[in-house]
This record gives sequence, C-alpha cells and structure tokens, in this order.
Amino acid sequence: MKAERDGNGLIARLDFYIDMVRSRQFGPAARDVAIVLLYRQMNGRTGRCYPAIATLMEETSLDRRSVQRAIIELKKSGWWQVDGRGRGAGRGHANSYRPILEKSVVYDAFLRPEKASFLSRKGVVSDAPTRKNREEDSPPSPSRGCEGPSAMADFWRAYPSRAPHPNPRKPAQRSFEAALKRGADRAAIVRGAENYSRYVDEHVADRRHVAQAVTWLNQERWKDHQQPPEPVRRHVGLF
Repeated sequence: MKAERDGNGLIARLDFYIDMVRSRQFGPAARDVAIVLLYRQMNGRTGRCYPAIATLMEETSLDRRSVQRAIIELKKSGWWQVDGRGRGAGRGHANSYRPILEKSVVYDAFLRPEKASFLSRKGVVSDAPTRKNREEDSPPSPSRGCEGPSAMADFWRAYPSRAPHPNPRKPAQRSFEAALKRGADRAAIVRGAENYSRYVDEHVADRRHVAQAVTWLNQERWKDHQQPPEPVRRHVGLF
C-alpha cells in the first residue's frame, strides 16, 4: 500500500496536521480548531471551508473567545490562509479557511501507529496503516535517516520551541540540508539541538530570546552545544 500526496485529500491533510503538531508552534485550542477544519469541514476539491464560529465552538467544545484566539493564531502562523471578518453571525460574516499545504514537510510516507491512535480518538480515521504495514511495503534502505526529511524531523523534534513567536521551518530545512552537504555530522547537529533545548529550559524565560532555527543552523551553533549545559544551582534559604 502506498500513500500519495493526493491534492487536498485525506493523506495530504493528515500529513499537514501532523507537521503542525510536530512544529510545536500551536497551542491546544489552535490544534483543535485545525483538526475540525481539516477533517470535518474542508471541501476536498477546493481545499477551503467556511464554518461559522458557532460551528467551531460546537465541534471543539471551546468557548467563543478561545475559538477566536485559535483562529488568530492559525492565521498569524503562516500555515493557514484565513479570509473574512469571522463574526460567525450569518453567511456573509463567516471566515474562509485554507491550509497552506506547501508548509508541510512530509517526514513519513505512512502513518505512525501513534498518529493513527490519536486521530482515531478524534474520530478522524479508523483504519490507518500501521508501522508493520509500512515496513513490509517499503523496507528501509541502509541510508534512511541519514539525510533528507527524516533527519530534519529528528532535528526539529530536538530543537527548542519559540512559541508563540515565529520559527519558520522551510528556511531552517534548507540550512539543515546545506550543512549536511558541507559535511556536517547529522548526529552532532541533533545532539547540539538537544543540549541547546536543555539550556533554554533552564536559562531562558522568554522564548523570544531563543534563536530561530535557521539562524542557529547558519551560524553552526551546534558546535557550541556538544556538551550538556551546566545544571542550574538552586539556593535553599535557611530559616
């Protein structure tokens, strides 16, 4: 069984949603609204949908303010095209939503079991292929995971989140691939991202001060983070 990028079809939308989650740029409400838009409201031919605010409230179990904030988050992220006034009070005021599928970087051609489980709980899919199916249909080559989307996925999972601030992935991927072509060690880059993430968790309170991944890669900062950061010393007062 092969999965194809089928325009606005289920597989394309599924890949897009999973990449949204992996980007770590979106809060829970934005993800809930996105999954409703993608799998319950979207026209597979046009790639657009026009649900009222009240519809999104009903299908996500979120209040109006949470839905409106989620819509703003989707629009500002650059992953969604959102047009209209969005008051949800009649046909003329409904937003138009379209996912920008080009933002999605397909890390796997098939669903991982954990993806299928998550989407099954959401009522989206019930018969997604398993990892066993994928391995039988497409045996891994010796070079898999050494370059390309799979390697980028490892880096992106390790890199610290800048949410709610932007961290564009496409230029980061180009910089990542360029670094590999220059001979950089993939494992060293991922290890540097993991250690940088630990440093951020312990020392950086405001995520706007986290470097964008493209800058971090262009400046080869992974070389500065090959060792885990020193743990923060906690001072305990005496009474």
